[in-house]
Amino acid sequence: MKELESAGLESVDKSADIESVQFEQLADLFVELGVFASPSELHGLLCGQLAGGVADAEQDWLDRAASYLERKRIDSEQGKVAMLNLYTWTKQQLQGVGFELELVLPDDETDLSLRAESIGLWCQGFLAAFGVDSLSKLSEEARETVNDFSEIVRIGAEQLEDCDDNEQDLMQIIEYVRMATILVYSEVHENQSDAATHQAPPSVH
Repeated sequence: MKELESAGLESVDKSADIESVQFEQLADLFVELGVFASPSELHGLLCGQLAGGVADAEQDWLDRAASYLERKRIDSEQGKVAMLNLYTWTKQQLQGVGFELELVLPDDETDLSLRAESIGLWCQGFLAAFGVDSLSKLSEEARETVNDFSEIVRIGAEQLEDCDDNEQDLMQIIEYVRMATILVYSEVHENQSDAATHQAPPSVH
């Protein structure tokens, strides 16, 4: 992960800080909306979209979120506010300089197997949104980290015994996914910035 240390992520205006989004908040919202969905998979979907740099706009996110929730659109004002809050909060973290990204996962008091399932679903969402085209533009190290997400999807489908060793392993997996996401986001957006600079017309003197 040494690339993360020199990533040079763009800082954001801290005055725009918003309250963190919790797994339970989204789970309660889904119940109110009458949808059966995973808050973790939805957040992975958003991170995959933002990291891929393909569709980086609020409306694109609302459309993708509606599709995931099996809706033509998000009609409720509460739903729209929640989805846009999640978008702004996540994007702000990914653009930060302190590796602040928080994954939307159940808290540590939740059964170990359910937490493992949730990180698997998070990775599944990320892979669904990130796309093959974005993967081909990454360095070998970054591609390997994204490919590791596929393995984590499989781990998430396993029933894990609730023990200290598995608890420690799960915490390490979550931290790996978190840092890998920051690395991928940084690399994609640095590449886009470099490409834009090279395509800029020469200045007239």
